[in-house]
Amino acid sequence: MGSIQKSRSLLLNSNTSSCDERVLDLFRKNGIAKVDSIEILICLPIAITRKLFDHLKWHDTYLELDNEKNHVEKKFADSTSFQIICYETEKYFKNLPVSQNVLRIAGRSAEFKVLNDLLLKNPELKAEDIILSKTCIIK
Repeated sequence: MGSIQKSRSLLLNSNTSSCDERVLDLFRKNGIAKVDSIEILICLPIAITRKLFDHLKWHDTYLELDNEKNHVEKKFADSTSFQIICYETEKYFKNLPVSQNVLRIAGRSAEFKVLNDLLLKNPELKAEDIILSKTCIIK
């Protein structure tokens, strides 16, 4: 999926702030469809964080907040977008990406921020000892 590589490149080469609306606007201005932009913005940082911490016990499901503010449980395996992004992330890591670039994208995910904060504040803590909650996605 060319949109994923293009989005990754745009994230790495732009001075766009972390504001999601600005990133989505950047993606759309560069020819990435709105629906793809949203999926990539949400899923790419999650996929990269999961790859960085692939030794952790990640949940197979996530919660998505629907229009009525209800939490709907969904499976990552059922998300075609997430599966494609994970596949592209695997390919990306095989080329040994620069760690600064990986962290720049992973840092957009709540999962990475929480793990990073916990590990920095508790140097004796091992990532494997952290009990993860389910990801909640709000679209």
